[in-house]
Amino acid sequence: MMRISLLKTILTVSCLFLSSVTHAAETEANGQRGKALHDKLCMSCHVGMFGGDGSGIYTRDDRRVHSLQGLEGQIGNCNHNLGFNLTKQQLANILDYLNQAYYKFEKK
Repeated sequence: MMRISLLKTILTVSCLFLSSVTHAAETEANGQRGKALHDKLCMSCHVGMFGGDGSGIYTRDDRRVHSLQGLEGQIGNCNHNLGFNLTKQQLANILDYLNQAYYKFEKK
């Protein structure tokens, strides 16, 4: 009886671990796809506005974005205002990239 309980516990912990590893790998892959989209669509405007490599838009002291929801909204505004018509997945990929690279907001 004790062996079965221990085996169940080990299997449960293993499944939880694998699930978190899979999620982390998926988020990383989404971030890589998001970086490619970001670099293609966003960088020329950001470089024009902030010079250098354009990352100043994310790292400036008076940046507009202070939460994950705010970042999502700003990405949506750019998508809408510039007529990119990105899919929800593409927007989520850009969100993952920017959050990983610059913001580090905790996902809920």
